[in-house]
Amino acid sequence: MDNGSNIRIAREITTFNYSHVWNIRCVAHVLNLIASNIIKVQPVDHVLKQANQVVQFFKKSHRANQLLHDDIKNMNLDGGGLEMYCKTRWASIFGTTSSIVRLKPIFDKGCVITFTYIVNIIPIEKGISQVSIVQAEF
Repeated sequence: MDNGSNIRIAREITTFNYSHVWNIRCVAHVLNLIASNIIKVQPVDHVLKQANQVVQFFKKSHRANQLLHDDIKNMNLDGGGLEMYCKTRWASIFGTTSSIVRLKPIFDKGCVITFTYIVNIIPIEKGISQVSIVQAEF
């Protein structure tokens, strides 16, 4: 449910007629609005675009993707593979950035893609702190 004027009025009428019902906004909609604003910030937008480049590398290469999944299994890393950021799914902001950070041990190992490649895409000092900022917002 969104927070349009018709919904707001319906909540007010419901609260007036049923005092035990609280008039609160839809939390999911509010989170969606916050996430939509966060991705408009240039550093966040840049990190997400660069993160998607890393994810696309593995999605496009069957061999690289297989090696990634083999390493995930061999290193007992929980949480699955890489997640692609999708504009219409606001929760994917967290999923995309956290999946890259979570799989850092594989990238450090240097198999398939080195973390240096990711460093070139997302400067490690600045990039990881930006990723952390994105995660901290949720």
